[in-house]
Amino acid sequence: MWQAIISCSQFHHTCFDKEVYTRMVKCCVQLKQYTQAAVLSQLFEEPDYMATFKYLQEKESHDGMDIYYDYLWDINIMEYLIHLHDKRGELDKKQQLITIISNPEINTNNPEPILQTCRSQKTAKFFDYCANNMVTRLNHSAFLFDL
Repeated sequence: MWQAIISCSQFHHTCFDKEVYTRMVKCCVQLKQYTQAAVLSQLFEEPDYMATFKYLQEKESHDGMDIYYDYLWDINIMEYLIHLHDKRGELDKKQQLITIISNPEINTNNPEPILQTCRSQKTAKFFDYCANNMVTRLNHSAFLFDL
């Protein structure tokens, strides 16, 4: 699957469909990569916010939650995370999200072409990050097995 991401990261909208995104979200949830699942949930025309918010509430997460905040554009998800971090007393993560949500690019009053450009750029960057992260892990694993 990650090979497809590597080759399609700049053109995700032509490579993947709803079924592929659904499988990606399920894989992330099974691997306890809940923030990645939330980022992927944005890609659906009608995000399942109840499921996404449930992922984000999980305390045992195996991803660096705030690493993925720059890839969010869905205001509902960001507002929920701000609330969650405030409730947990995680003020640095809350402030990070407030900074991101204040970005004029993601203002929901922007014309659709501007919002679409923002979504496309953030999605491409997310897939690039995931692909590069996976290649790094594979190279590290290969190095360990060569020893």
